[in-house]
Amino acid sequence: MTAKGNRVCTVKMGAGFGRIHRDQYEIDPDNAEHYLQLFRQVFQTAQPVWKIVHMWSSREYMPDSGGFYSLLHMGKSFGMIGIHQQIQLTVVTSAFQSIMGNEVLTPSNAAATGAVHVIQQELQNVRTALIEMAGEDTGKYDQAALELLLEEFIKPGPERFLAVRGRRKWVRAFEPMQMDHPADLKQKRDGVHVILGGLGGIGLTAAQALAEQGAGTLILTGRTSFPPEAEWQERLALYPGNDIINQKIRKIIELQELGAQVFLYQVQVSDEKRMNGLFTSIEHTHGKIQGVIYSAGTVVSDFFHNSISGITREMCEAEFEAKIRGLIILERIIRGKEIEYCMVNSSISTILGGIGLAAYTAANQFMDSFVQMMNQQQNRTRWMAVDWDAWNFSASDKAGGTAANERLDQFIHPAEGGAVIKALFQVMNKTEHIVVSTTELEPRLALWVNQSRNNEPGSQRESHKELSIEQLLQERIREATGLSGMGADENFFDAGITSIDIVGMNDSIQQHINRPILISSWYEYPTIRKLAGYLQGEEKEARSTQAFDRTEIVNKGMDKLKMLRNKGRELQNG
Repeated sequence: MTAKGNRVCTVKMGAGFGRIHRDQYEIDPDNAEHYLQLFRQVFQTAQPVWKIVHMWSSREYMPDSGGFYSLLHMGKSFGMIGIHQQIQLTVVTSAFQSIMGNEVLTPSNAAATGAVHVIQQELQNVRTALIEMAGEDTGKYDQAALELLLEEFIKPGPERFLAVRGRRKWVRAFEPMQMDHPADLKQKRDGVHVILGGLGGIGLTAAQALAEQGAGTLILTGRTSFPPEAEWQERLALYPGNDIINQKIRKIIELQELGAQVFLYQVQVSDEKRMNGLFTSIEHTHGKIQGVIYSAGTVVSDFFHNSISGITREMCEAEFEAKIRGLIILERIIRGKEIEYCMVNSSISTILGGIGLAAYTAANQFMDSFVQMMNQQQNRTRWMAVDWDAWNFSASDKAGGTAANERLDQFIHPAEGGAVIKALFQVMNKTEHIVVSTTELEPRLALWVNQSRNNEPGSQRESHKELSIEQLLQERIREATGLSGMGADENFFDAGITSIDIVGMNDSIQQHINRPILISSWYEYPTIRKLAGYLQGEEKEARSTQAFDRTEIVNKGMDKLKMLRNKGRELQNG
């Protein structure tokens, strides 16, 4: 690249921050402050586009400092330094997808996808791409592979997600799958099915699908204790019908009425000792386990505080405990056992990302990769990953009327999800990865993942020039979500608008008004009237000068952080 006249700065891992030569730096990948220092020094001169190549793949089983967390630190730094130029971030990892069938897979590298998706969606001047290379060491490639990499690095618009195998490039594509009617499939009456996270919405839906197919014994687990069966009738009489525990009790009673024996256990899937005890107890009490459905995990509800700027390592680890560590523990426990299948419930966020979903997407992408690795390494148990779209567990039947109900009608309802789960058992031996999307996937990819953002003057749609901001917001909401009756004072999130919806709408509105809009605005002004007021400069507290250079503030913040840390050490030592 230097031979072609490009200036190239290199950064290597080290114990501290240092400038080794003019264009060579060393940083501690665990230290967020080092990324800020680095970018403040490197981004001093104006460039049309800053190109960054990240090749610090994860070398551990869990996401580590060189992989996902390094990208997270970079994303935070981009948001803090207030740079206005375009940044092209290309992430290179070792293989985490089985394409040829003989790759050495590292599922922890799949976690980088979470950062690649969400950094671009949350930071308006950053474009991201991911290149996945076969081989264990991303620093050692032959000449042909290096030429392919260089070609991607220097092109103006690199492929968002690319895999390189030998001298060939592979791009991601999705094929619609026709599923046969599942009515004829019957489960073994003496089969024992374990559903980890079985007391959650998807877990209970899977339990009902199995019971309707004739499954004899269902083991449902949850993180917290559940009322004993002897207290159910009394509890049903005391608490209202919409009580969440009562809803679960009624669902379990339905399973029993279908002829299934249902047993409840409390376990934290990331606790290996208790998980071992659980499976030993199940086999001793109920017999051989036929299959496992993995539906454990947490639900992200506060998207704003889970955004790149707000999320902490502790918040990420909480997400990884259930979805990553728990799955690793499960595999160790069932390794060598004659278990027919393991269905892993993942999320469509692995394909679409979403604001505030960096860690969530990373964890789910790990699970998808882990499933492929399992099928590659053994053939005793058939593994399948299912990337589910959003569900609606608020009611068993669809009901329109309000904008919120109109939006919820577009989500997966339990009856629909149950039918899909039944069909999945028929195709489990044919495929290992299914994406369940409630609408056509390609338009969603075009809007939320593959869109090229053009914020140049005059790029807005001609037909919308005469619209007021409120009218523009209503139209973009209708186009993105199908909500035709969104009220000016109706909360976006109460109406079912998701963080993924916001990505496409925000880009489109930016093009129309020809100025950047902070993603956080949608959370701070969560109605059409309030957001329009903010964008028009009529909101008194509107922060209309967000785009200024925040280097001085960052420096002061870092100084204060160091002072607090030193104070903490003094207190600890004193």
